[in-house]
Amino acid sequence: MLSGVGNPSENKERFRTSRNDMDAEHGFTNDHISKAYKQTEVRMKKIMFLCTANSCRSQMAEGFARKFGKGLIEIHSAGLMAAGVHRRAAAVMQELGIDITKQESKEIDVSLLRQMDLVITLCGNAEVYCPRTPPEIKRIHWPIEDPVSKIGTEEMIMRDFRRARDEIREKVEGLIKDIAESKV
Repeated sequence: MLSGVGNPSENKERFRTSRNDMDAEHGFTNDHISKAYKQTEVRMKKIMFLCTANSCRSQMAEGFARKFGKGLIEIHSAGLMAAGVHRRAAAVMQELGIDITKQESKEIDVSLLRQMDLVITLCGNAEVYCPRTPPEIKRIHWPIEDPVSKIGTEEMIMRDFRRARDEIREKVEGLIKDIAESKV
């Protein structure tokens, strides 16, 4: 036997006793501890945001969900094709202190899609052409008009990106609230 290691069953009991003493010293009861364990056992909801190119709307939704749903949801985004994160989407999110430049534009991974609890489409193309999901996966459609197709001055285009950003933020905040209240 190694020096200082001792009998494993004695070590286990010694740890249990010292842990119970520590918990009691800090006012923790077994009820407190079991509630804390139950809270950590709650599985995070898996959500995927989908749009045509996974460059703008779904990227903004992913950014907001990461900020507001931390610890509550596991977030993914994808598109019918991958076109990179749009620079204007990144710019309007940065105005709110959310950096989406490190997010990756991805095509839909069907096996990952089938692991989701909730799939949210943000455009008509994704709603129509997204692969079928099993019936136990809830699907929601948020018809957010695409700011990428806006034509006009830079000021007009950026205003439309902010409009889309603000619509998405409102929807994501409502979604997070509903998840926190166990409504979704």
